[in-house]
Parts: sequence; C-alpha cells; structure tokens
Amino acid sequence: MGGTDSPYARFDTVVEKEAVELFGFVRTPITVTRVTYKEYEKVSVTLTEAQLWENAKEDLAWWLKTLGEVESCEHSFVYDEIGGGYVLNAEAAVTINIGLDMPLEAGEQPPPQVKPPEPVA
Repeated sequence: MGGTDSPYARFDTVVEKEAVELFGFVRTPITVTRVTYKEYEKVSVTLTEAQLWENAKEDLAWWLKTLGEVESCEHSFVYDEIGGGYVLNAEAAVTINIGLDMPLEAGEQPPPQVKPPEPVA
C-alpha cells in the first residue's frame, strides 16, 4: 500500500526504520522501512463518580512516584461545569538533592567554578 491508504476507519500508523548491515557490522546506505497499521475501535464508557475518583487516585499515585521524595501533596477532584467533566488538580512539594559530592585532599581548595548537576526532570 502506498501513502496513508489503510483498510481501517480508525488506526494508528507505526513506522519502523532499520539500517541494513552486511555481515552484521558493515553499514550500507540502504534502509528498510516497515509501516504497520494498528486498527482501533472507539468505545464510549460511562463511569460513576466513585470510579472516576479511583482512576484519579491511581493517576495521582503514579505522578507522585515520578517526583521522588514528596514532602507534601494537596489535591482536589472537582466537576468542571464549563469543561463538562471532572478535573484532578494536584500540587506537591518535593525534596531534590542539589548537593555535589567532590573528594578533596586535606588542605586542597575546590575548583573555582563547580557547576551544580542539572535537575532531573
């Protein structure tokens, strides 16, 4: 199939490119491209407020795990009349180690311009 033709009404396109090598180590200017269409079906599901809150708590727990050492977290789960749905808002205070370990010999001075490490996103 050429272009974006697909036999599906709703689909995702997955493109994989792989360089061709001779004997497993000699690079060539040839690239093999594979295009795969993955069909999906749109399904509507009605959830209760309790089910939505359970999903929101799971998302909140996942988010907090990604932050590292959380000192405190405040959150709200409210219905947004303008948007027509529930919204989870959260704010967390985290501890980030910005110290830099640098071994020094007795009487030695640190270098004049020591850059702190980049913050981890």
